[in-house]
Amino acid sequence: DRQEIQTADRFIIAYTGTLYRTDDLQPFFQVLKDLRQSGEVDFRNVSLLYAGKTSGLFGEEVRQAGLEEIYTDLGLVDRNESLQLQAKSSILLMAGWTSESDVVEWSGKMYEYMMAARPVVYMMNTTIPWTLPARDMHRLGGVCYESCRHEETLPELREYVRKMYRMWKETGQVRVEQDQSYIDQYRYDVIAGQVYDVLRRELDRRKS
Repeated sequence: DRQEIQTADRFIIAYTGTLYRTDDLQPFFQVLKDLRQSGEVDFRNVSLLYAGKTSGLFGEEVRQAGLEEIYTDLGLVDRNESLQLQAKSSILLMAGWTSESDVVEWSGKMYEYMMAARPVVYMMNTTIPWTLPARDMHRLGGVCYESCRHEETLPELREYVRKMYRMWKETGQVRVEQDQSYIDQYRYDVIAGQVYDVLRRELDRRKS
């Protein structure tokens, strides 16, 4: 299912998938506005796209940030369209949350994002520092903001977005370096093989 990376005449920031009430994109949107104000990002070149079933919630976040001018709601699209959108995006945006009582690691959508080999910004709303995305995002060539480490991770987020935009502006594309051996452990065929081994061992145990 992996798509070839595509070039685009705009700096596309895409969120594909479900957004939840526990997610918070405002720090990312604030970074965009700050970079615009400083002249480091030109909104005439930027498109913020959403594709998924929670358009209303995502739109609320956009309106709260005052970014309607760059926003397009694509609504619910099929998987192939979603993968094509990921392939031509300059930044893939993802949000998550975790707490002491509700630990969430990679979201299911992140496995597609890994496959897309595009820059990823992961916005983690968390009371626990150094979540799995924060520890391992460098393996994907992306960046992770954590709300409980706001003062530390917001500047990292800002610099990452600035760097990706500048790369796109100068070359017409963005590139990231990924740890392919890390990503390969999440491939569908690898996971399917692991499930098969578990089932086979359980079947053998019952026979014995």
